[in-house]
Amino acid sequence: MSVKDQLIKMPVIQQVVKYYGGLAARDQKVLQLLAVVVSIVLIYAMIWLPSQRYFEDAHRDMLDSQAVLQFVQSNVKNAKMMSENSAGRGQSLAADEFVSTVSGSASRQSLEVKRLEPSGDRKLRVWLEGASFNSLVLWLQDLNKKHGIGVAEISVDKDDKPGIVNARMTLQY
Repeated sequence: MSVKDQLIKMPVIQQVVKYYGGLAARDQKVLQLLAVVVSIVLIYAMIWLPSQRYFEDAHRDMLDSQAVLQFVQSNVKNAKMMSENSAGRGQSLAADEFVSTVSGSASRQSLEVKRLEPSGDRKLRVWLEGASFNSLVLWLQDLNKKHGIGVAEISVDKDDKPGIVNARMTLQY
């Protein structure tokens, strides 16, 4: 038994067909026209609009990707030069720069460094006491964005004064 036969045997469908047959010819034509309009609206809303949106999103993604590709291609030479320059520096010079960068940027943020201690390869332990929490966060953000120095470990304890902390951290580059 086909789906069509099953639908026709349903009592609800039989009542609709009977009701439709009892309508005047003019009313039947209006219902047919209404069915066509509803079908067109459904096709538009369920098929055309989603596919159009998908196409627009894909086109926008393609344009964004092209912009990124163009940026990368235009900066290949700069990246190679920077890579060659950083590869040519000695490790001890970079370590000295690391310590001076950390201490200099801390003083610019009005942070008092109590102690600095090298800690293995490309790491530095830093102790701060009585530091403003906001200044500490801005300092760490500045180190990361401007110098590529990140936090490997950190411990922050609050002080008796509001907004003041003591911090111990290990920074790495």
